Amino acid sequence: MSNSTGVIRQKVLRLQREFKDISRSPDTQISVAYDDTNLTHMHALITGPVLSDFVFEFPTDYPSNPPKVTALTTGSIYNRTRFNPNIYANGKVCLSILGTWRGEAGEQWSAAHGILSILISIQSLMSDNPYLNEPGFENTKDMAVMETYNRKIMHETIRVTICDRLERYLSLNTLAPQQSLDNRSTTVLDGESTSSTNESNIAALIETFCTCKEHSPFEDYCKRLFILYYDVYQANIEKEVAKGIVDGTRFVRTRFEGQGNTMDGTFEYAKLKARLEKIYKALKVETESWINTSKEWISDETLMSSNLKSQFDQINTSGDYSENFLLTLENPFVWIVTIMNFPAGSLYEDGMFP
Repeated sequence: MSNSTGVIRQKVLRLQREFKDISRSPDTQISVAYDDTNLTHMHALITGPVLSDFVFEFPTDYPSNPPKVTALTTGSIYNRTRFNPNIYANGKVCLSILGTWRGEAGEQWSAAHGILSILISIQSLMSDNPYLNEPGFENTKDMAVMETYNRKIMHETIRVTICDRLERYLSLNTLAPQQSLDNRSTTVLDGESTSSTNESNIAALIETFCTCKEHSPFEDYCKRLFILYYDVYQANIEKEVAKGIVDGTRFVRTRFEGQGNTMDGTFEYAKLKARLEKIYKALKVETESWINTSKEWISDETLMSSNLKSQFDQINTSGDYSENFLLTLENPFVWIVTIMNFPAGSLYEDGMFP
């Protein structure tokens, strides 16, 4: 066996082990997706009320060197946005562990690090006060400045990571905004027009980072999370509006935001509320269509129907989850699950979710 072949084999075995460990991890706010035919390319989703996805490219000599990580949640080709001091509008993720930012000796990459440690590091960036992540601004005491920054992050989180994403999944076209006079976009791809739909603009931007999949590997998962958090999104909008934010007010640019790497825009919460409502209705229609179709599957006595019924009976008989599962309308394709009393840090923290 040649030395290069041995290195590749070691990398594959290392990645297989790491992927397996992540799948067994109790952290419900990190998900990964990969193709067994190409383990060197991985998608990751950091969830919770906020949805942020990333692409990992592993070098030939991994784990001697870190992977390249690109953030996919950066808006559309006409309005890229910098979501965090460490997550740039062009998708660059600045972390010392990735070698994309200077750091102390103990913060640099080593073979002892792995995929999960990178994802946890990225997750830690999404703090309650990300303004302090910017080098040189760690000791800022001006609460008004930090709150102003948080307010536009809240707006753009709902607009980009939630509305734009789900509208693309559901093919709910919205008109793309015209390029602003402050030249906030950084790249316009040949052949694109400002009359294109927002959906196509977002897809075009993502394709500059990754073309491995026609659809997101997390599409169904994100749809479920939207239904779970829909009331939270609407409540957050109500809280922001109650603070006196007026639609049409322009975002304030921070001192560390530069041309081409900013979060510029205007508050448009009334539009976001309407977009959220439209997405929610579309998801309910989609769900109802599955229920109606499932009645035909039951009448046809499909193997899937009997398998699902057997799985439910097995869970119900075990007694472990019998209080949390209810089978409705004698339909094995429709389960009502009530989740309660989950620990802090989980997707189901602080509530009861039917």
